[in-house]
Amino acid sequence: MIDRSIAFPWVWLNGKLTRAANANVSIFDRSFTLGDGIFDTLRILDTCPLQWRAHWGRFCRTAREFGFKIPATQTEILTAVQELLRRNKCVNAVARIQLSRGTSPRGYSPVHAHSPVLIITLHSVPQIIAGSPKQWKLGVATLPFPNCPLSSANKTASRIFNVAVKMEADRAGFDDALILNCEGRVAEAISSNVFWMTRGMVFTPPLTLGILPGTTRTQVLNLCRRNAIRCVEKSALLGDVLKSDAVFLSVSTAGIIEVVRIGQTELKRHSMTAQLHAGLEQLHHRESRRFVRTR
Repeated sequence: MIDRSIAFPWVWLNGKLTRAANANVSIFDRSFTLGDGIFDTLRILDTCPLQWRAHWGRFCRTAREFGFKIPATQTEILTAVQELLRRNKCVNAVARIQLSRGTSPRGYSPVHAHSPVLIITLHSVPQIIAGSPKQWKLGVATLPFPNCPLSSANKTASRIFNVAVKMEADRAGFDDALILNCEGRVAEAISSNVFWMTRGMVFTPPLTLGILPGTTRTQVLNLCRRNAIRCVEKSALLGDVLKSDAVFLSVSTAGIIEVVRIGQTELKRHSMTAQLHAGLEQLHHRESRRFVRTR
């Protein structure tokens, strides 16, 4: 049996449902040897893949950017997700879709990689209560944000930088870490986008810094605008963020996370964080209900 803390016992591998314990990929697979793969992760609520169009669009854009051929249609993948939910007897989960170029002779060239591997796995999702965001303490990464928008702004399997930053945060007892660019400006966290509030306005770093264009980041921006909350994309130094009225993160698997400390600095808290968290959950449940009605 597969450990459910790792994944649910049934997975989808190249068009077939199979037990995770029996699912095998070659040791010569390029995603293993070179990190030559792409992925996307999304939350499933009451069988509904939240923000599916945005996630699928980003997955396809990344595939085109790096020359991957997706060996399944959007409909086939959506069907596979629903089959996985039924087989694993769950309605709420985190789904991860990963595509590798497959095996090829040794070397970087993908010219002879003709056997793509497409995998979908389901993972447990933490309970989310509207208006009660999780609270995290963040460190500040000593490694600078990579000066390579091609990789940092896309979800590729080459995540060693993120792993290194998370190791550093784990050792210091933090939940996550803020990552600064070479100029000391706040870019993002390990797997989420960053927001801060000052005098009733919400700010977030601009995509021009090379950060990941998170799907939940976009939802938060739209939610602010619908609620007449002024939201601005702005580059800021760490000191400016530390002096703000509140800081929060956005991530597709958990929505909004309230940041209560950065390094040794205890942060102010603002009721707007809980309000945005509740508003985002309402949007997600509305999307889920529409999905169930149209099935």
